[in-house]
Amino acid sequence: MMGQAEPSANAKGVNTKAMELREWTDPFNSFNSWKGLMYYEHYKAILEGRFLPPVEASIDPTYKCNVDCIWCNSQRILHNKNLLGKTMSQEHLLRLVDFLIDWGVRGFCYAGGGEPTLHPYLWEAMRRVTAAGRKNAIISNGIAIDTPEKQEKLVKCCRWVGISLDAGSPELFGKIKRTHPDNFAKVLDNVRSMVELVRKNGYRCDIAIKYLVHPSNAHEIAKACAIARDLGVAHFHARPAASENIEGLGETLQFPMDVVNEQLAQCLEMQTDGFETFGVRHKFSNSFNLKNNFSSCLSSPLAIQLGADGNVYLCVDWRGSKDYILCSHYPDPERIREYWSSPEHIARLRRVVVSKCPRCTYGVYARQIEHAVANDEMCVDFP
Repeated sequence: MMGQAEPSANAKGVNTKAMELREWTDPFNSFNSWKGLMYYEHYKAILEGRFLPPVEASIDPTYKCNVDCIWCNSQRILHNKNLLGKTMSQEHLLRLVDFLIDWGVRGFCYAGGGEPTLHPYLWEAMRRVTAAGRKNAIISNGIAIDTPEKQEKLVKCCRWVGISLDAGSPELFGKIKRTHPDNFAKVLDNVRSMVELVRKNGYRCDIAIKYLVHPSNAHEIAKACAIARDLGVAHFHARPAASENIEGLGETLQFPMDVVNEQLAQCLEMQTDGFETFGVRHKFSNSFNLKNNFSSCLSSPLAIQLGADGNVYLCVDWRGSKDYILCSHYPDPERIREYWSSPEHIARLRRVVVSKCPRCTYGVYARQIEHAVANDEMCVDFP
């Protein structure tokens, strides 16, 4: 048609003008929540009240951090004098990991709470997990991954490494993370070194640059994505920050959605055969805010949240909140096995009022349990 611009296409031949609100171009990716249907046996067991060992253990080895991000969903920890700086001892971290391996946990994700790479025995914990045939992953700000030894251990032991960059320039990086702007270049150098190690040694490690979208950094999403592409990482992952996940902060963030949508569309155009971009939308409303469209807390037994303070929390979204402590894993992790799937555990989940929950990381899985398993709306017995 005359007067109509030709549609643009990215390296995979995808019409990007018609996909500004798309999340990705290939559904077979780790950010697609439909992978939850592969946990069907866990789903059935949850409905029957016999929780299986969790698929993933989310471990906060330490509540120390070397940045202070303005949106951090662990502010209830980092601004609590009774929690700040708490760190698992070497003995307990390794005992905990050994217990989780024996219990049957498959994936071990080290995050925070704090910055996991500040724990001196993180590397030994990862080595033990790998030796047992299980998978490690880590979410880090990347600043302290600053030696060849640390970089080698991470990419050798991790199925994926997520580096939270959250900015496209040193100036913005320093401002939003309340750290020195020079750390921006330091992180890029560390990532570049890890990418080279993966290429050189053929490690099965997906390195991702993560971008937590906030009104203050929405304008640099595409800039950061271009940096990620040029670094040679496998993925760029953008999702919104959530003020409702911070206890005591009741405001709703006002995202500049026109800017966000345009920036994410630019990211999709940067895809190549070796570089994919993911702007996660399905967990959130159209304005990037709270969307908990399920009725019961059913999905939290898929993962276990283990705090540096020795407590097991209901879920990752309530880490550090004393009202959502399930049990203790210190000094004896066996306490977890006694509590898991107990009448007390089941009753605790039934008391959760979803309408009062913050944004739920595993909400899509809860919805799948309700619709696909409890109600059999996908006719599972018929291929």
